[in-house]
Amino acid sequence: MVEFGRRLAENRAPEYPPDAYMDYDRLKEIIEVMKGKKLARIDSTTREVSLSAPPPTNAVGRQLTSDGSEEDFYSCIDAQLVTVEAFTLQKVTELRANIASLEKEVANLGSIDHDDDDDDDDDEEEVVERVREKADDAAKDFLILEKYVNINFMGECLSV
Repeated sequence: MVEFGRRLAENRAPEYPPDAYMDYDRLKEIIEVMKGKKLARIDSTTREVSLSAPPPTNAVGRQLTSDGSEEDFYSCIDAQLVTVEAFTLQKVTELRANIASLEKEVANLGSIDHDDDDDDDDDEEEVVERVREKADDAAKDFLILEKYVNINFMGECLSV
């Protein structure tokens, strides 16, 4: 797990904010706390009973704690996956808009009037070069997003 934490830090895209990534260190902290506990056991030595307000329980009826329980871990990872998903959706939406704009520009290239005028040839070359640069930028953005998704997915898999 230590190796992955280092790999995550080394592979973060400088274009993306740190809080867009999974908080792998937080998940690791919860796992370390859980390692030292006997999980999913109810403390039978306590005799505190309340008929009016039972202690809170999780979905399987086990008493909740706030000090590194399975419930804390799953709540933490769920919240982080929601953050990663929202950021990914935002970037995919931006990328799709850029690609749609690029497709329009490519379609407009076909409608450029080809005269014998040398100035128009220079303008056409500039437009083609600009479109090519935009296409390269879109491809780069896609690869950065793909790497972001992969590193977060790997972190989630290693955490669980």
